Amino acid sequence: MAVVKEGKAKIQAFQGKITKDLPVFYNPEMERQRNLTICVLTAFQKQAAKKLDICDPLAGSGVRGIRIKKEVRGIGRVVLNDVTSDAVKLIKKNIKLNKVKAEVYKKDARILLFENRVGFDFIDIDPFGSPVKYLESSAFALRHNSLFAATATDTGALAGSFPKTCFRRYGIRVCRTDFYKELGLRALITSIQQSFAQYNCSFTPLLSFTNHYFRVFGFVQKNKGCVDRNLKQIGYVSYCAKCLFREIDISKVCPECKSKLEFIGPLWLGQMQDNGFVENVGKESEDRNFKFRSFEEEGVPLYYDLAKVCGKYKLKSEKIEKVVEKLKKSGFKASRTNLYPTGIKTDADIKNLVDILKT
Repeated sequence: MAVVKEGKAKIQAFQGKITKDLPVFYNPEMERQRNLTICVLTAFQKQAAKKLDICDPLAGSGVRGIRIKKEVRGIGRVVLNDVTSDAVKLIKKNIKLNKVKAEVYKKDARILLFENRVGFDFIDIDPFGSPVKYLESSAFALRHNSLFAATATDTGALAGSFPKTCFRRYGIRVCRTDFYKELGLRALITSIQQSFAQYNCSFTPLLSFTNHYFRVFGFVQKNKGCVDRNLKQIGYVSYCAKCLFREIDISKVCPECKSKLEFIGPLWLGQMQDNGFVENVGKESEDRNFKFRSFEEEGVPLYYDLAKVCGKYKLKSEKIEKVVEKLKKSGFKASRTNLYPTGIKTDADIKNLVDILKT
């Protein structure tokens, strides 16, 4: 075990190949993700204009919580928890090493959260696999006008590769699509919203992104009206794997090629980010000299993979910027997406998109 520097923190961590068998899991590859968390929480704290009490109930080495305490202004209570004795010992060592104040517990994360009714302004759920079993307890422990973050690494289930697993775990019907990155994020958002709704909590996405995982940040309000407003934006999508047609509705037969349609849902169909908030996060990243990936306006749901469209219809591929320009000149909304390198967002249907690509 050696001391690793990350941000303004020094962390004792186990070195070598990262596996689940390590006594305490520390993943240096997630440093950028933690950098982004610092920027998001800083932007949120400035917006909230109050001290924030935060909880990392799956803390591991404690690096995230320690960095938040050292790098974000206006942080009050910090609660770090892990269910394993090795992790708790290491968290305490790292707290001492960094000379910060934090409460440390060794409990099942759900028990810890249920014991802290409306106790936190920020909770970050970053587990191995699915976060779904921690959602209800998180809703119970969050305050009105708070921030919630969740990560899911079971990408195959959420993105449509394992639809039975997704239905069992999340209660959402999915299938293989060309917009699988967006499907996974929207499915995760839906799961959070439906779990939170049981406690009259709304979850409104502020920033959503994907890597080898899905991660979302959202604003939480204890307000029935906000809950109902968000639930109205959950619906169903019909999809044709043969011709790539999709529509927001439940239909049985594809109007383009007459194939049987798959239906997907329930699925969040609203915005996946707040562009003003994302801009503030970008400014925080610049101030800290963090590398910040671009999060472009997402607009219309369900991107097309232009590479797949061109391959399916035997069309010559074009630069995405040129296709966006053509679509806009034809009266359609169009933009790139940060979710996929060859992805494009547009309200044109597949027939109109193909016709424009042929010109």
